[in-house]
Amino acid sequence: MINEFTSILKYTPFAYTVGIPEIMKEAMSLAALTLRGLEIYLAVGMIYFAIYKLFVTLFMTLEKKFRIPGLAHE
Repeated sequence: MINEFTSILKYTPFAYTVGIPEIMKEAMSLAALTLRGLEIYLAVGMIYFAIYKLFVTLFMTLEKKFRIPGLAHE
């Protein structure tokens, strides 16, 4: 379930067309304005990673809670 969710999260057309380009466009504008591209892109990468890690942790918790005994490897 976690693998499927991460694939969907990464390759969803809505997330790709709305989220990623918009955030990167804002990051490029801010980097051009402040000339601090490294810090800005590092912050954007950390935000993406935090969102991804939050969802993975949530789904791992849900998967453990609803696991059927005897059907899953632990």
